[in-house]
Amino acid sequence: MKNYNTSALILTATILFSAVFSSCAVPGPKYIDIAYTGNPVTVSRATLGIARFTDARTEQAKGGLGHRLLNDKSKEIYLVRGLDLASTLTDVTQSFLEQKGLKVKQAKAWTPTLKGLAQSGAKTDYLLTAQINTFECKAIKKGAVTEMHLEIDIRFFMASPPEQSLTTIPVNLTLTRTDINFTRAKLETFFNETLAEALAKALTLTKV
Repeated sequence: MKNYNTSALILTATILFSAVFSSCAVPGPKYIDIAYTGNPVTVSRATLGIARFTDARTEQAKGGLGHRLLNDKSKEIYLVRGLDLASTLTDVTQSFLEQKGLKVKQAKAWTPTLKGLAQSGAKTDYLLTAQINTFECKAIKKGAVTEMHLEIDIRFFMASPPEQSLTTIPVNLTLTRTDINFTRAKLETFFNETLAEALAKALTLTKV
C-alpha cells in the first residue's frame, strides 16, 4: 500500500485552490486597448472634420479607466494604452465614422458654440468634437466573482458649417455586469462593445 504524505497533499490542494480562486487577481496597472469593434452600416458619403476631444474628468488621470478592488483590498488599476483617453476616443470615433462611409479629416480645436463654429473656418459637411466627463469602470472582486460597474458620460458636439447649426448630443450610460471568470480581456470587451453601441446611437448622420 502506498504511503501518501498528507501534509504535502493538503499543501498542493491549497496552492491549486488559491491559483483558481485568485486567477488574474494581481494588483498593479493593467493596460486596456480601446478600439472600435462594431460593424456600422454605410449611410453617408459626406465630409467631416473631427477635432481632438477634451478630457474634462477631474478625478481621473488622463489615461485612467478605473480599478478593481481585490479580495485583499489591493487594486488592479486600469489604464488606456497610450495613457491619453481623449486622443484614443477621438481615433475610435474617427474609425467608426470612416466605416460609415464618411471622408474624415483632422480639424483644429474649436469652441462648441455657434460663435466658435463661425470662427472655425471649417469647409466640411460636418464638424465634430466631444467632451469626456466620465469614462470609468469600478469593479469589486468578491471571492471568485467580479462585479463591474461601468459609467460613461460623453457630450458630443456635431455642427454643420454650411448651415451654421450646432447640435449637442449627450451620451450617459451606467451598466453593470457580473463575471465569475474575470479577465482583462473581458473588461476590454465590455468597454469596447459599450462604446460601439453608444457611437451607433449618438452619431446618426443623414447627408449623402
